[in-house]
This record gives sequence, C-alpha cells and structure tokens, in this order.
Amino acid sequence: MTNSPDDPEGISEGQMVAAVDLGSNSFHMIVARYHHGELQTIDRLKDMVRLAAGLDAQGRLDTEVQDRALATLARFGQRLAGLQHQWVRAVGTNTLRRLHPKRAFLLSAETALGHPIDIISGQDEARLIYHGVYKGLADQGRQRLIIDIGGGSTEVIIGRAGVPVLLESLPFGCVRVSGRFFADGKITPQRWKAAVTAVELELQGIADTYREVGWEEVIGSSGTAISVAEVAREVGLCDRWLTADAVRQLSSRIVDCQRIENIRFKTLSSQRQPVFAGGLAIVQACFNSLGIEELHHCGFALREGLLYDMIGQIETGSDPREQTIAATLRRFAVDEKQAGRVEAVTNRLFTAVRDTWKLSANAGKLLRFASLCHEIGLTISHSGYQAHGGYLLANADLPGFSRLEQNVISIMVRNHRRRLNACDFDELPERIADTAKKLTALLRVGVLMHRARTTRAGPDIRAMAINNTLHLAFPNRWLSDHPLTAADLEQETQALQKIGIQLKTSNGSDPTETS
Repeated sequence: MTNSPDDPEGISEGQMVAAVDLGSNSFHMIVARYHHGELQTIDRLKDMVRLAAGLDAQGRLDTEVQDRALATLARFGQRLAGLQHQWVRAVGTNTLRRLHPKRAFLLSAETALGHPIDIISGQDEARLIYHGVYKGLADQGRQRLIIDIGGGSTEVIIGRAGVPVLLESLPFGCVRVSGRFFADGKITPQRWKAAVTAVELELQGIADTYREVGWEEVIGSSGTAISVAEVAREVGLCDRWLTADAVRQLSSRIVDCQRIENIRFKTLSSQRQPVFAGGLAIVQACFNSLGIEELHHCGFALREGLLYDMIGQIETGSDPREQTIAATLRRFAVDEKQAGRVEAVTNRLFTAVRDTWKLSANAGKLLRFASLCHEIGLTISHSGYQAHGGYLLANADLPGFSRLEQNVISIMVRNHRRRLNACDFDELPERIADTAKKLTALLRVGVLMHRARTTRAGPDIRAMAINNTLHLAFPNRWLSDHPLTAADLEQETQALQKIGIQLKTSNGSDPTETS
C-alpha cells in the first residue's frame, strides 16, 4: 500500500525525504531536504537498468535483467538506510505493470531497497509527471503540453496552473520501440517508417482531442527528449530548443547510420545509444501527429512529482484519492446514503480495533473507500454485484491509488458478502494480506448491519480484537430482538473462519462475554 505517513501531522524543518522511480529504461532516486516549505535536492542516483528489454511476451523477466535491477536497488537501499518508510515513496511503472507474476520479484525488490514499492497506473504516472514538471517551471499560468517518453510507455498531458486537464499513458517507449523495430541493430528507411507509423497509430486516438484543447508551450520531461535535443544541438540542427525541422533532419542522419552501433555523438552516452533510435522515432511521431513545431525540455519529472505529491498531502492534509472516490460514486450512481451508513459502522469498528490489530491510518482509509464503493457493481447487475464491483475497482483508472491499493479494495469489495474466497488474498504480498483480511471482516460486518437499508440508527456496538478474534458486544436483548441479524452473524462466524478470523458476539456491554 502507498507508503505515505500513517498519521501525517506535518513535516518538520530539515526532514529528509526520497523518491525512487523504477522506470522501464532507468531507475532513478532523488533525496531531498524539506527547508522553509521547499525541497532542496541533496542527492541523485540513476542507473540504466533497461527493465523493459528483459520482459518477454508472457510478462516474464529475464534473470540477467532481474539481477541487474536488484543490484541497483541494493545500492539505492544503502543510500536510504535510516529513512523511515513514511518518508520514502518508491514506484514501479509500465514494465512492472506488465510483469507476471509480480509477487516474487517485488518481494526481492522491496528487500533489496528496504522500502515498500507501489506499482502505479499509467494515469497516475501521468498525473505525477505533470506535478513534477509544474514545480520545475516558471510562468506557471501557461497551458502546457507535456510529453514524457519512458522506456515502456509515453505519457501525454495537458495542464494549466497545477491542474492536469488531459492525461494519457500510451503503450510505447524507447526500449519497446527499439526492441520491436531495431532489435538486430539494423536501421533501414523501411523500418524507420514502420516505427514512426506504429507510434502515430497509437497517437491517433488522442491527437484530435489534444489539438482541440490546445496549448501554449510543449515540454519534454524525459531523458529521451533531452538527449534528442542535445544531439540535435551538437550537430548544429537547432539552437536552444528542439524544432520540427531539426527532428526531421536528425531522423535522416540516424537512418543513414544503418546500424545502432554507428550512432555516435559526444553528447550521447553509451547507455543511451541502444535505445536512441526508438526514442527519436517516438519524438518524430509526436511532432507529426500533434503538429508540434518546437519542444522545450525540463529536468523535473516523475520522481519530483512523487516528492511534491507526498509533501503536498502532508502540508495540506488533502488526499487525491478522496476526489477519485467521490467521482467514482457519481459515475456509478451509488446510493451514497447507504454507503455512508456502512462507512459509519466500519469506521467505528476500525477505531476500536486498530491498535490491537496494528492497523495504519492508511488501512483505515482503504476500509473507508471500500465501504463507500461496495455497491458500485449494482450499476451492472444486482446478481453477484460484489463480483462486478470488484472487477470495476481492479480495472478502473483511479488517480492517486497504487495498483496494490486498487487490488486490496477490489478484493475487499469482491468478498464483502456471501461466499468468501480465501484464495483472493493469496494474490497480495504477505505484508498486506493479513491486513486485507481484517479489513474485509470489518467491511462484511458493516454491510451486514445495514442489510435492511433502513434510515434508523443502528445499535451501539462495542468491538474489541484479541489476536485474530473479533468480539462484538450488542446492547442488552438487541440480538434477541433482531433474530435475522443474529442469524446473519452466526453465518458470518462460519464465513470468516476461511480467512482465519474468529467472530464472537454477545448481548451486553462486555465484548468478551460471548454468546
């Protein structure tokens, strides 16, 4: 789950924070110090891992590339030693989204780094890139088109004054295009045209919309954009900024090289050389499809966005996930009064057991989000709506949520009523699975208590947790006066045993006096 502060009460002067970006081409780390409301960069580390090059069509990661990635993370981990989890945000992007299975590699990666790693969606990657670029540029009132060409994906964003207007993450990057069209090192006019055309076809679906919204300035925020501009300046094709004419001429020169190993420039590193052709083909396709005449560049990107997002949430107490959930409730026409009733019960239960069960504040938020969203599947069908809801939450674009958080909420909603599938929790990392089971137990009780959908206030339930046992105490005679709920709770004791949780109930004020 997102390794944000459990109980953010502000950030102290001089606090060290860090962000780690496990990209498809490069791994980046930035360490900064909080000083008078700003972030001062203290250290940067970068390693060209080329993770995407080691991923096969089935999503399996080559052993050599995996070892290279873990070695890099071990070096990063040494630099981060001593920093608490809440001050480090580490994320994986396109290649880790495509990796299958993920669990074994992520366990090794988190062990090497010494911190949890979130896999974020393409939409959230684009959102974070925008915030990073926004913080790195002056004249922040301008409407900007931002293009971030990574190793496995390319993010295309329009935003103004800190607010993204359009966000897209497209499935091509410099490593993927290089591997698809120039894997054997040969560059021909036919291959070049095919590479550019393939990217243009991907851009076709967004080009008209983006042109209609428009922009005042175009920014390239990735190493690809910067390296293309540097090479173009080196050979005298442009001055400060990259132009459409410079891109066309540089593309002709690269085709004339005929082979990847012949692409040699003073400003082009040996690590960037193998993927330069693929990156330039993407740049040319973006210029062509979007009608770009001039592209500026910015050194800030995803890693800075991670830091500013983390600090912004702490300083303001805002959480982008709250806006996402509110939009989701509207989108799927959820009965918000019923959702609120369930959320009120689960919140009381969570407050009662959080210390004993060692549940973080972020776990409480995930329970809140699942409580509010547990009925979104009703928009598809009443029959088995919990399964529909779980599917929607697992596959929807939910800005602000990591993939792991989406999976946890999805599993909770999928199992919030009727048959409990214990195997679902096996999909989660061990460090999260036990928490997810406990949150699911609380959600099931909350839903059960409002099965009748009545507006009347529910009973004052007292809850207590001892090890893996959840004790619920109801007011005197309440259970005997509500035999349907008592029968439901009796069935629930059987269901929760499948995930190792004992449910015990009592009539009276003492939760330990079980019936």
